[in-house]
Amino acid sequence: SSVHHHHRKLGRASIETLDTRLSRDTYLDAWAAALFAGRLAGEGGSLLDVSRAVATAPDPVNDPLPRDLLLEGLALVFTDGRPAAVPTLRRAVTAFASGDVSEDEVLRWGWLASRAANLIWDYDRGLEIGRAAVRLARSSGALEGLAVVDNATGQAAAAGGDFASATLLAAEVQTIKEATGTRIAPHAALALAGIRGREGAASELIAGVTADATVSGQGTAVQYACWASSVLMNGLGRYDEALAAAVEASEQTPELHIASWALNELIEAATRTGRAELARDGLDRLGEHIETCDTDWALGIHARSSALLSDGDAAESLYREAIDRLSRTQLRPELARAHLDDLVQPVCGPDLHRVLDRALPCLDGVRQPDPVTTDLRTVPACQRGGLTVGAWQQAAERVERLRGGRSAGGELPQERP
Repeated sequence: SSVHHHHRKLGRASIETLDTRLSRDTYLDAWAAALFAGRLAGEGGSLLDVSRAVATAPDPVNDPLPRDLLLEGLALVFTDGRPAAVPTLRRAVTAFASGDVSEDEVLRWGWLASRAANLIWDYDRGLEIGRAAVRLARSSGALEGLAVVDNATGQAAAAGGDFASATLLAAEVQTIKEATGTRIAPHAALALAGIRGREGAASELIAGVTADATVSGQGTAVQYACWASSVLMNGLGRYDEALAAAVEASEQTPELHIASWALNELIEAATRTGRAELARDGLDRLGEHIETCDTDWALGIHARSSALLSDGDAAESLYREAIDRLSRTQLRPELARAHLDDLVQPVCGPDLHRVLDRALPCLDGVRQPDPVTTDLRTVPACQRGGLTVGAWQQAAERVERLRGGRSAGGELPQERP
């Protein structure tokens, strides 16, 4: 009888373990669903609602699995704020990028772990987890899952200036949409369109996604489209439009990584349109978003944004820091932007030679088939490799102005800002 009682106890324990496991996995799926819905979530289904509910979930029976850490970290972003969530998110991202994670976990939640990497500004691990998830989804034939990881990984590839991979992943999402009828928004294509800066196709895609995603309740896709629009418009030098889109993207679900990226655009657009107070407010918010994150991505973006709000030696040393940090990352388009901003600051006197000597080689920092020609405007759009039209033209005009201004005696003109 005692043996029978012992077996009954074991059975109950394993059911409890199973119930706990099922319960926690259900919460993680609910969090993922709330992420798609964003600010368009129904009553009780918002990211904050689900995150609060996670606090009442049963603790893992044994040591937490990578997905347990992911659930806890993501929920903390909304209940306690991002800085409080960073240590747990870091453990989760490290676990998903390690050999200790099961294939099933990577297949089901790898895309979400790669978004968690964005929240802690860990570009390399986010890309690595995403690529692993794409490989597994392709080999398992899980099409709906593949579209989700293609989107996440395609966005990361675009941010790194790897447009070939991003284009393939975005095309695969489109193929899956046609084959299965899934309504998933084309996040990878949006990121690519914004960063590439080809206006016609990009504006059409952004408008289409905004309309479709609003109807289908995909609030985060709407926020994503606003962010992509702000990147596009900043690149085209249409700063008023960039500012409007960036403000919207930074406020829709302000806790998300997309809002952080939008603040990067907001600060640039506000600075260029003379809205110093708005730019400073954006920089304060960006500072909160990178708190406790010491990656070169986070600190490089913050230094570049700070440089935009500074001048003279202070700006120069912040640009140096941004370029130094971003050059240690895979984020080629952001590095190129920092170089360009540094180049187009008002430059005069002895600084001129240094800037000219540095400018042209570094504009080649993004993958391009040909070296940059001296007249940057002759570089066809397809070779700009992530540098947007407005930025290239600004740089080109400045280089020409500075070159033409050198007098025979080697004296340097004081340039008008």
